[in-house]
Amino acid sequence: MFQIARDATGRWQATVLFKTDKKQFACEQQTPLFREQLLYAVMPSDGGADRQQLVCMTPEGQRCWASGKDDLFGLGPYLATPEGLLFLLDDVGTLTLARADREGYRRLARHPVMRKQGRDAWGPLVLVNGRLFLRDSHHLYCLEVGTRIR
Repeated sequence: MFQIARDATGRWQATVLFKTDKKQFACEQQTPLFREQLLYAVMPSDGGADRQQLVCMTPEGQRCWASGKDDLFGLGPYLATPEGLLFLLDDVGTLTLARADREGYRRLARHPVMRKQGRDAWGPLVLVNGRLFLRDSHHLYCLEVGTRIR
């Protein structure tokens, strides 16, 4: 974690605040999300006991929770909605809808969109006008999820 600020001369400077290792907080493919003063990432496959789980950490480096062994996501991807929901896709195309905050991770729904036959389903998710776009290395899927998700 680093902080960027101007120094006394007005030049931008980066200061390292702390470092984590891949067993505390890291990601392999997707960029971590920063939402409501919390960081979220799917741990890498060599991330220790929490590998491939969604984890949450404060900007100060305190781990809050991991999603658990029943909720593994491979290489991601994941996307947060303005309403505070998360869409997470695993490597074979199973889509999970969850709510995550400081208190923890709660799975709301799960569906095997690609019938567990998705191949390399790692591409970023896109949510536009109530439609969620997801893909694997062979197919593009469009799901109507609504314009206001609650």
